[in-house]
Amino acid sequence: MKPRRFLIIAAIVIVAIIGIYMTLPHLYPIFPINYAYLEVIGINGTYNVNQIIKFQIKAVGYGIPCDMPSITIYKSNQPSVIVYEKKVPPLMCPIMGSTFFNNVYPNKNGTYSLTIKDPSKYIIDASFLNHEIKKEFEVK
Repeated sequence: MKPRRFLIIAAIVIVAIIGIYMTLPHLYPIFPINYAYLEVIGINGTYNVNQIIKFQIKAVGYGIPCDMPSITIYKSNQPSVIVYEKKVPPLMCPIMGSTFFNNVYPNKNGTYSLTIKDPSKYIIDASFLNHEIKKEFEVK
């Protein structure tokens, strides 16, 4: 290949890459690129009635992590019976763009806690950045 033709092709490729790079932030509201892997920390398989249940939610991923996870705990066989709910309205985010994050909620030293008086099986359902995780446990 002639050096002149190679330089022209290289220039076109570089201009195309710069154009795509400059356009991506503006396309984010139309095509959001975010993901989160969720983990429930601290939920055991079995609890006694009135035992304090403490847990955290860990979220690792890429996006704008200024929201808090939504958490609902309900009876496995009766989803309408909610025993715990934590839903925070969307927070005002500074215009900073997407970043990588590794967060623990409510924070690394804190926990969400509750006690349940009714023996049954329950599901904890946590969602964050349109991603969701469910985990079942039992109260005896």
